[in-house]
Amino acid sequence: MEIKANTFEVQRVGTNAVISSIQSDEGNPAGTSWVETWTFVVTLTSPNTLVVNYVRVVNNNNMRPEQDGAHFSQIRTGQFHRVHLDHV
Repeated sequence: MEIKANTFEVQRVGTNAVISSIQSDEGNPAGTSWVETWTFVVTLTSPNTLVVNYVRVVNNNNMRPEQDGAHFSQIRTGQFHRVHLDHV
């Protein structure tokens, strides 16, 4: 399964990386519909583990600012562990 296919950019130095994607509704002019940003900030702590900070911010410009869901964000922190296919 792929999420936001072909939209992520990666900046990497050594064990650290910033992986980000910014998308908007291509069917509408900028600022008249939704804009969404995802960012993963990671560092490698072992060959199979990443420490991860995730931020998602959404602005639904086509909604009234006071309306639920017009603007929101999510923040998560954790670890990603490599899982071998025979253990899935």
